[in-house]
This record gives sequence, structure tokens and C-alpha cells, in this order.
Amino acid sequence: MMFLVPIITTIKRLFIIAVVLGILTSLGFAQRNIKGRVIDGKTGKGIPLASISWSGHHGGTSADTLGNFNITLRDEFDQIAFRAVGYELKLVDLNMIQDSVLNILLSGKENQIGEVVVHAKGRKYKDPALALIENVIAHKDANHISRLKHIQYEEYEKSQFGTVDLKARVDKLPRKLRFLFENKDTISIPGSSILPFFLEENVSEVYSTFKPSRRKKIIIGHKVTELNKRYINNANIQSYFQDQFRNIDIYENNIQLISKSFLSPIAGNAPSFYKYSIKDTLVHNGLKYIELYFEAKSKMDVLFKGSIWISDDDRYAVYYADMELGEEANINWVNSINIGLEFERHPAGQMIPKRSNLQILFGTSKANALYGKKETYYSKYKDDPISDQIFSGIPIEKRYIDQKDTVQWDRVRVVPLTQTEANTYTNIDSLSEMKSVNRLIAIGYFLVRSYYNVGKFEFGPLEYTYSFNEIEGSRIRLGGRTTELLSNKFFFEGYTAYGTKDQKLKYYLNVAHTLNGQSIVQFPAHYLSATVQHDVMEPGRSLGYLKGDGFFQSFRRNKPTKWLWNDIYRLEHLIEFGNHFSVKTTLTRHERKAAGDLSFVTSNASPDTIPGINTNDVQLTLRWAPGEQFYYRNLVRTQIRNKFPILTLQYNKGLDGFWNANQRYDALRFKIFKRIFMAPAGTADMELSAGQIWGSLYYPLLEMPDIQADKSGPLQNFDLIANMEFVADRFVKFAYYHHWDGYIFNRIPLLQRLKWREVTGFKFYYGKLSDRNNPNINKDLLQFDRDDQGIYKTQVMGNQPYMEGIVGIDNIFKIFRVEYKRRLTYLNLPNVSRDTYGVSLHLNF
Repeated sequence: MMFLVPIITTIKRLFIIAVVLGILTSLGFAQRNIKGRVIDGKTGKGIPLASISWSGHHGGTSADTLGNFNITLRDEFDQIAFRAVGYELKLVDLNMIQDSVLNILLSGKENQIGEVVVHAKGRKYKDPALALIENVIAHKDANHISRLKHIQYEEYEKSQFGTVDLKARVDKLPRKLRFLFENKDTISIPGSSILPFFLEENVSEVYSTFKPSRRKKIIIGHKVTELNKRYINNANIQSYFQDQFRNIDIYENNIQLISKSFLSPIAGNAPSFYKYSIKDTLVHNGLKYIELYFEAKSKMDVLFKGSIWISDDDRYAVYYADMELGEEANINWVNSINIGLEFERHPAGQMIPKRSNLQILFGTSKANALYGKKETYYSKYKDDPISDQIFSGIPIEKRYIDQKDTVQWDRVRVVPLTQTEANTYTNIDSLSEMKSVNRLIAIGYFLVRSYYNVGKFEFGPLEYTYSFNEIEGSRIRLGGRTTELLSNKFFFEGYTAYGTKDQKLKYYLNVAHTLNGQSIVQFPAHYLSATVQHDVMEPGRSLGYLKGDGFFQSFRRNKPTKWLWNDIYRLEHLIEFGNHFSVKTTLTRHERKAAGDLSFVTSNASPDTIPGINTNDVQLTLRWAPGEQFYYRNLVRTQIRNKFPILTLQYNKGLDGFWNANQRYDALRFKIFKRIFMAPAGTADMELSAGQIWGSLYYPLLEMPDIQADKSGPLQNFDLIANMEFVADRFVKFAYYHHWDGYIFNRIPLLQRLKWREVTGFKFYYGKLSDRNNPNINKDLLQFDRDDQGIYKTQVMGNQPYMEGIVGIDNIFKIFRVEYKRRLTYLNLPNVSRDTYGVSLHLNF
């Protein structure tokens, strides 16, 4: 019988294993996944934070702030109960449904709102809603997370974009592309299907202190769909989406989205533009709230409508927010914006974010639209002291670049990816490898960017291949530049050009190399560059690859007849620091010779002209641009404007006595730029600069108002000043340009229907010229330029400043802007234009 013992023992073990496996199987496989959205049956909008429980069993959850839910239930569950404050209970029988995707419609209760008493110290209100919002505004700074002494937490972001209801028959598509149209999301927009083409996930550690006010974000995990790097700058795509879908903070006065500024419903001046009403008193998870409804007083203003849940105590804190764009708001290409926010209370009393949802539907109709969504979850809060070392370096640190992808995504995701989202990564990878798709992208790149890409090098731009002017005749130019496929640490660009009239060869070459081992353009940059240029240019033009010789520049009204032959050699060093402070040092050798109708005339009897002007210039530029973000292509950066100012201090010193340079001087210039967000009255750009030059110089080296500046933008140049019209060695410039976003026109019935928007601007320049630099007094200097009648074209300003005014209408047919520009002073000078009109193309939200 002894031999039976081990057999019996083995049978017992097998039985136990079988039982355990049976239990695990029932738990692991006898489950059902249910997802969908809880919707207001009357409005069709999602109901935020609706409670979800399984009838007859313990446990439950809640929908997110947009009404979406995703739950896993055991098969033994028979019913799901859906509840929301102010709505009737709804029970769903799981045995009666076959679909795993549900749209739950709740009906509102016909309730009478109980009495709400709001106390406001020192003031009496007839309207309790106004008293309530005044208290919310008064307490919002104290309730903000930034008031915590120190706090750290983990932030998980998931962003996606896709097309909505794309009308395409899958059976008519090539077999290679059909997989893209089979990956559909039918949950996010009830009744519609979304084909996602972009997905990005970020996991970050965030640190913040109150005194001193510091914030550091360390991105430890990053995952994103990417297209062919040969044609697509994926980093710019990510930056664009991050700019359009910024994090929402209702406690800030302005909320920035889609390149616009929206006034928060709890901003300091919000009661001037919003109207409020108390909608209900609520009890949720044992806490009492007051639901406050808000909407714009003027429906065409770029404002939100919705409701916020305010704590029914003396803190007046916002716990939840459900906001959407007003239906009649003057915004283009956007069908809807929906925002859901949820906060929880920190033991110290401040409100800390829990999660946020942002959904935007782009397009002119709901069909064939573009859908974007960003979900952010905040977790793992700690209020331990934070080391000062954490805040060293740049404010947003991309640690995942050095660590590669060491994040275990299944653990850090607060919510798991849906199957559609998971497929998006693999689908876009497959798409990027298809030759037919890459050919289409190459054609699009050439048409949009005007460069022909051959991989590690690209030729262009197309517009600069041919142009014509008075001195060169027909100008033929061939140019190109390297791409990141060759190297992201080394870069060069150059061109050669030939004029059929002057029969002379021109050229340009710029070479740059990183000094910190990192990408040459990404922040913080540290590189050395060398440039040489031999070309004929208008006076006032500086060294540059794009120097104004484009095809369309050949047709402008005031074609120049005075030119300069330039030989320029430049060596430049740039270093950027983590606090967005940068130092740039530049050494420039510039040789100028008169060409065309320009001549360098002196007061001497013989000779009365000089062959040219040579300078050796050392320049030091200090720049501070806090929080700066930008798009980039090679060494060219395009700033993404934010609320912070940009300050620049520049010092130049002219070195004479060698290399035939005879101009000795010192110059100091200061400039500040600031974008002012004035929601709902749009945004205003303001720039102030001033400077002084010491030394005795030829007038072409003195300060002149910017004419036809290389950088685009209304603040960069004066439109009605003639080239070289004014000269000074002490100056001040000011420019102001305001996009009103229809704030005035929205209040005029006819213009309100047209959805036109007004723009206004003003430019100011005032300069003084000392006697030592005035050729009318100092006869050793070059004489001012004259026209064909012998009248001086260059002027010394009197006591009156030069001013220009701008008024315009934007958003005509959603794409055109018409501007009228008027010269306000110095109208009696010869050959000046008093006004001008301009029509330009602008695609704005």
C-alpha cells in the first residue's frame, strides 16, 4: 500500500492545481468589457462624472469629465446602474444587450432648486450667482496648486488626431491601404467613426515650489507615431499639436488653445463678459456643491459656456468644470470644443488636478472633419521637500532621449490603450514604409516647402530659382542645404547665382557645427557657424540665405535703383542656457561698394567719391526669452508666442586700423517684445526698442528704420518710409499691432453675420543725429544720397517723430485680410507715399 501514497499525493496536487486554474480561468476569461458614454438625453452632451455601479454587487466607478467610461465586468453581473445628479436613474440589463459599446441617455429631473445662500463680506448682491462667482474669484489664488509649499506628482498625457466619417469605400482602395480604414474608433463621438493617424503619449515627473516660484517637468517616457523623417519634421508636428492642445488651467485668467486666448469663467474680469446662474445644489461622494452655469453675454465673443461645481463652504473652490465653445463664437474651422476638468482637495486646502479631457472637432461640417483629443491624468502626489538640484537645467527636460525607452508603459498608463489606439502605432509605422505613400509625401513637400528633397540634401527654394531686377537683369540661382538625415550636429547651406545683365557670379555659404554633442537646433543649442557671402543687395539688407531675391519680389512697386556690392565674412558662436538666457558672439567683416545709381560722395575737392566702406564689427547679444517654444527647420526657428516677454541687449564695436577698415564706433541697442492676451478682445503684439551709436561714421552705418525686413510680421518694418529716408545715431522705435478677433464687429449686426474681424496698428520712430555724424556739418563724411533732381533723399529728423497707422479687416471669406496703411507725419517730403493698401492671405482659427 505504501506505493499508493505518492500516487494519492500527486492526485491531490493535480486536483488543487485544477481547482486553482478553474478559478483563475473564471476570473480571467469570464469577463465582459463595456465602454461608451453617458449622455444628456436632451442636449446630446456628455454628462461629467456620472456614477456607474453594478446592481446587486459592491463596487462601482464613474465616467470621466466628458461622460466617457470603460469598465470590465464579470459575467455574473446582471445590471449596470447609471446615476447623475439632476437625472433619473437608468438600469441597463446586460442580458438584453449584445453590443459592448453603449450610449446611455439620461433624462433630467424636474427639480426645484433649494434656497442657496451666498455671503459676500462688505457687499450686497441681488443676484446670488454674482455673489458666488465673486467669492470664487476672490479665493482662486489661495486655492491654486501653485500655492503649495512644495508638491510633486506624475503626469500622463495621451493625445490623438484622426479623421471623422471619412467618405471612402474600402473595397475601392488598394489592398495595401485598406488596413488604415479598418482601424476605427466609434466611442469618442457617438454615431461617428474616427480613423486615427496620430497618437502621442508622455509620462512626466512634475515638481513645483511656491517660494521661490519654480516648476520643473521631466519627461521620462515618450511614445509617438512618426512619418518618414526624410520629408516630415516629426518634432514640429508634436510641437504644433502641443501648442494647439495646451494644458487647461481654469484657475488662470487666460486659457490658450488653437492659437487663441479664451477668458476663463473665473478670471478676475470674467463677470464683465460672462453671465451666471445657479443651476442646482449637489451632493457627490458625501460632499456638497453648488452648480454654477455660465455663458457669454455676447454670443459672438470667443468665450465658453458650461458649468462648474463649487464647494459649498467658505473656500469656494472649483472641483469640476464642464465647458464648451459657444455655438456662435467667431472662430473658423472649428465645429466644437469640449473641456472637462476634475480636481481634488490637498490636505493643505489647495485644489490639485486629477484629470482633464479636451476634445476639438475641426472642419466646416461634422462630416469629413478632423478630431483631436487630449487626456491628462495626475497621480502619485507627494509633498516631500524637493532638492534644489531638481530645478537645475532647462524647465522641461526630455530625459527619455538619453534613457531611450526604459518606461514600462503598461504600468505607467493610468488608463490602458484601446485596441484602436494600439493599432495606430503599428499602422503608421507600416504606412511610413510604403513607397507609393512616400512619393505622394515628396510631391506635397515640394509644393508646400518649395524644396526638392533627395534625402541627405535638398535643393531650393523654388521661388528663388529665377528673379529679375534693374542691375542684374535676369537672375538665375541654384541653392540647397543639408538635412538631419546627413547629421543633426552638422549643417550647411549655400547658393550660387548669375545675372544676365551684369554677367557676374554671386555666392553664399554657411556652415555650422554643434559644440555640446546634441542636436544643433534643439534647445538648449550650442554651436559655432561660419558664413561668407558675395552678392549685390539693396542698402539695409544683411547677411542671409534668403536675401529678398525671390521671384515675387521682382514685381513690387518701389523697385530699387541703388544697390550695394557686399563681401561679408562672419564667425558666430551661440550658447543657450536652461533658463532660456542666451549669449551670442559675432565677428563680421563687411565690405560695401556702391552699385547702380548709388555713389559714395564726399565734400572733398579731389577725389569726391570713395570706392567703398569696410568695417570690422564685434557683436555681443544677450537674449532672454522665458518659456520660449518654437518650430525649427535647420538653423531657422519660428517662435510660438506665449505670455512671456522677449528681451534683447546688443552691443557692437567697430575695430579700425587693420584690413582696410576705417570705421571706429560703439553701439548699444535694447529691444523688448511682448504679446498681450486680452481675451475676449483678442491679442496685441507690442515691441519697443532704443539705442545709441558713439563715434563718427558714414551715414549708411548709422541707424535707419527697418525697410523690407527679412523677417515677416507687422512689427518688423515700416511700410511707408522710403529706403534710407531717415538716419540717426540715437533712436527709439515703438510698434503696436492688435488682432481684435471681432470684438468690435461682433456688436454690429451686419458685420456680426459676416464674421469679419478688425485689426489695428501703430508705428512710431524718432531719431536724432549728432553734429559729428551730420554730413551737412562734418564735411569729412559721406554726403547724403540725392535723387535725379539733386534733392536729398536721406533726411535728418526734426522735433516731430515719424508715425504710421494701420486699420484692416481680417477673416474676409475666412482667408483674406485687407489693410489700409497711412503715413501720419512728414507728408511734405518729396516723393513719399502717403498711404497704401494691401491684401494678404491668412488662415486663422
